[in-house]
Amino acid sequence: MRFRHLTLGGSSRLWILMVSLWSWPFAAALSGQQLRPPTDQLLPETTVFYFQVLDIRQFMEQMSKTNFGQMFQDERVAPLVEDLYQQAKDAFRDNQDQIGVSWEDLEGFPTGEICFAVIAPKRADPQFAVFVDIDPSSNAPANIFSRIEEIAEERGGTIETEDTEEVEYITYARNDNVFTRFQMENTMVMTSDRKLAEQIVDRWKGRPVEKIRPLTDNRKFVTIMNRCRGTKETPPEVRFFVDPIELARALTRGQVGAQTIINFLPALGLDGLLGVGGSIIFDDKDFESISHLHVMLANPRAGILKMLALKPGDYKPENWVPANVASYVSTSWDVPQMYAELRKLVDFFSAEGTFDNQVEQNINSQLEVDFEKDVLPAFSGRLTLVTWMETESSAFNAQVNGVALGIKDVEKAMAFIEKVRQREEVNNNSDEEGISESKHRGVTIWSVNNRRERDRLEMRRENGEIRMTIRPPEPSYAIIDDTFVFGDSLAFIKRCIDVAKGDGDRLLDDEDFEMIAKRMTRLLGTDMPSAVVYAQPGRNFEMMINLGNGDDVRNFLEEEAEENPYARRLQESLKKNPLPRYNDIKKYFVPTGGFVTSDDTGYHWLNFSLKEGS
Repeated sequence: MRFRHLTLGGSSRLWILMVSLWSWPFAAALSGQQLRPPTDQLLPETTVFYFQVLDIRQFMEQMSKTNFGQMFQDERVAPLVEDLYQQAKDAFRDNQDQIGVSWEDLEGFPTGEICFAVIAPKRADPQFAVFVDIDPSSNAPANIFSRIEEIAEERGGTIETEDTEEVEYITYARNDNVFTRFQMENTMVMTSDRKLAEQIVDRWKGRPVEKIRPLTDNRKFVTIMNRCRGTKETPPEVRFFVDPIELARALTRGQVGAQTIINFLPALGLDGLLGVGGSIIFDDKDFESISHLHVMLANPRAGILKMLALKPGDYKPENWVPANVASYVSTSWDVPQMYAELRKLVDFFSAEGTFDNQVEQNINSQLEVDFEKDVLPAFSGRLTLVTWMETESSAFNAQVNGVALGIKDVEKAMAFIEKVRQREEVNNNSDEEGISESKHRGVTIWSVNNRRERDRLEMRRENGEIRMTIRPPEPSYAIIDDTFVFGDSLAFIKRCIDVAKGDGDRLLDDEDFEMIAKRMTRLLGTDMPSAVVYAQPGRNFEMMINLGNGDDVRNFLEEEAEENPYARRLQESLKKNPLPRYNDIKKYFVPTGGFVTSDDTGYHWLNFSLKEGS
């Protein structure tokens, strides 16, 4: 056994190096992955966080084949991307002497699988493990760890090297902090616990670890990963798993306040959140990518998890939804069940009858209604979220957010809204506040007056506090057909009314949406979705390009470039390589779709993107 005493000083260089080291894998792509036991067989059952990129080289190759990756290679975009990449390299090299590791070393470090895990042993502090496949012919790993040892020498810790018949353990220690690394075959393993490192070696060699089973025996992990697997031909490129409650317990062990909050979770029903995991799969037949997310829940559910239960249904877009929305999400909840569970939760933390008393005092008596009998039955429980762009706006916040609630009884809903408006009118005597009423194509629109906010934004812009054009929010709502629609833009509400009246394209009739809906049906099989998701990423990117080409951004960069070298470099890049017109690259932005299903194990979300031309 050999010992060396090195120092780990107060400099931040070690952190700079480690951040560079662990963030780089997502931008590097080199050669092959070595055969060895899968990491989920090497890690213990008590792993509570697991993130794996199966092969970083293949991952980056697949990314380059996506529509977004192809756009970066387009002759109208590539020069700007290459210039920005070169600037990043130059900026890194400017600080290379301080960091002590070259750009080329970082490029040459990861070659295959990368995995990061957090382990929560019983009655012990959390442990960490990292697996990185390396190229044995590259000098990069040796250079990087040599630099780590140099920094260690400056910080006063110790390094212990122990040779065994199977592996060489190198352990860095300073006070109570321990970091052990070893290499087997072409994989570098780093852990925060020496015993954990030895257990990994035992499993690697096929030896059982007493009283500790592998992660592949963890019921939560196996259930979630089975729901998120690909096919034999196209396994997931990325997988992740987290046991949120056990992770929180492990990270806050010894913190009385945090542990007290965690102990309240059963009362809220949140102890039924057993695990969350997912995967990303590339190039599966005509799908560019498929993403899975599974939320594993206890059965039966209670508290908040029961209150927010999603209902399966047929979620066709409503007549008022414009075809040019950037995103569309629709689901529904069991309103009576939500109300009953909310009553139970409030009364549990106070006293029986508290919830009903609060409703009586703050809603029923104020508005002269019976909220439970008159208002709740008016709503169906359907909830729709949309984003939409004010296409003629040059504002930084041109994106509009809309929320819609399904209505079963329009007359009752209208009566309730009118009582709310009247109450606001009594409480606000100023014409700068309150709710105003107007008509558009025969439909009543209620708008929240926000003159003060508009004046405040204008004053801040005149004073130079805001250098971008900001769209003043115009909170407005209306009942369109059988839906209560709310948005932070009056133009959005009017557009929805126009579409519902037949003046404008509906999302329901849109060819792209129909194409995505057919794929959803095929992937769903016999399951009814509990929610549907549709997105047109090009809408957001078009807004970004318009902003980038607008006067606000150009003037902002012009001012910042005088003192900020990064802003100056970006400004120079944009002058040499102007942003393309959106119409020249719109083909790379293919609509995406997804859906949520519910079963005894929890909720499963599947999202997909099609290949261009599919």
